[in-house]
Amino acid sequence: MKVLIFSDSHGQKRRMVDIAAKEKPSLILHLGDHEADAAGTFANVRTRNVKGNCDYNSVEEETRRFDLGDVKIFMTHGHRYRVKFGLEALTEAALAAGANVILFGHTHRPYLQKYPDYTIMNPGTPDQSYGMIEIEDGKLKNITLKETNFI
Repeated sequence: MKVLIFSDSHGQKRRMVDIAAKEKPSLILHLGDHEADAAGTFANVRTRNVKGNCDYNSVEEETRRFDLGDVKIFMTHGHRYRVKFGLEALTEAALAAGANVILFGHTHRPYLQKYPDYTIMNPGTPDQSYGMIEIEDGKLKNITLKETNFI
């Protein structure tokens, strides 16, 4: 299973569609700030979204925690955890929720840090980068940041 991760798209639907066409994911996650860019955009791919600080009329939750096999995902935009000032509050909340993959946006800067028991990722913005999680037999196979310089 391939999971494609976007954040802070701010109207970059065409770029997201191009990336999805290249990657052919089974699931797309959008971490907020124009989360509606993902809603209904990908006809044959499931999406899960969270509300960002610029998603004023969104009915989405600000945080989601769900499992894909043994991969326990915590996704949020990050503004409520003050991620521009550090990742401590975000990490504490996600680990308390039992997550081993922590996804956030808000800073517009790609970030990937792997620890023995968990991984933290910010996919950046679609004009520069996106995230990819690969799951095989219910286990995390790989988690990467990819540049969008191919488009």
